[in-house]
Amino acid sequence: HLRSLPAWQEMCLKSPVNEQSLCQTGLSFANYALPSLTRTNGEIVPSSFTFDGTGSESVPHETTVRLLQQHDLVQFLMPNGFDSKNYSTTFVRTVFRFKRLWCCRTDSSTKIREASGMHRAEWSTFVQETVIPTLQAAARGNVDGQPWPLQLYFDGDSVASTEVMDTLQGDLRLACGSVLFVFAYLIFHTRSVLLGFVGLVLITLSVPLSYVAFAVITGSRELHIASFLSLFLIVGLGSDVVFVYNDFWNESATLGKSQTGRLAWTMQHAGKASLATSATTAVSFFANLASVLKPLRDFGFFMGLCVMLVWILLSSLFL
Repeated sequence: HLRSLPAWQEMCLKSPVNEQSLCQTGLSFANYALPSLTRTNGEIVPSSFTFDGTGSESVPHETTVRLLQQHDLVQFLMPNGFDSKNYSTTFVRTVFRFKRLWCCRTDSSTKIREASGMHRAEWSTFVQETVIPTLQAAARGNVDGQPWPLQLYFDGDSVASTEVMDTLQGDLRLACGSVLFVFAYLIFHTRSVLLGFVGLVLITLSVPLSYVAFAVITGSRELHIASFLSLFLIVGLGSDVVFVYNDFWNESATLGKSQTGRLAWTMQHAGKASLATSATTAVSFFANLASVLKPLRDFGFFMGLCVMLVWILLSSLFL
């Protein structure tokens, strides 16, 4: 089904002629198990075989495995630990390859970058719009409304990154829902749309500011995918600081102090309480710096910065 799609055929035709068989028929166990036969002059005995998987009669499995061994394809098409003696397996692999030639050695570096960017964008679009939707439908057991009898797993260039980005987009939509809920509760708790809005803006502002601080301190501008969890975490942690300041400010009204006195009293008591909780939370994240895993160290350091910056922003601007 996938190979019959117009986008697949168009992409395959852009490969060199001698490489097109790798994207038209690919490499698979079925190609060698169901070869097409070529007969000349009405002869019964075929004169040649073409291993394209379009034959009507299968060859013995023993012969298929020997052919794979002869062409050094067992390691690519059969699972790890495959026993070639009893020919027993529960799954096999199929491999497709697209090859593109877009520059020459004599081309300028500018031309090479432009050509590389154009072809990478074309490949990314092909994977996102054609390959992954079809494979995901087959993995769910349904292709064009028809049941798919096989359990499918797939991987390839740009496949993992595309699936990660799709998952992130879904998570970001969930994050937007959680942010809206927190915003509504901030308004309810503070009894003010302005305070709720400003508090939420300051909380979310801590994420990009933490990224800037992270880049300056570490000299790296790359963060692991786990760092996207910071938006979920910091909205909850930052809202707690807002609630502490709001409650202490309301309590200060019963002390008979002036506005300046109320502000000083709130900063002294609420600032101390929220700093203690924020500092201990940040330290728990900073403890990940002792990990041998770089993604975990980066995530812990980034989240620790977020927690401290959200306290600084709320203490200096929100209050």
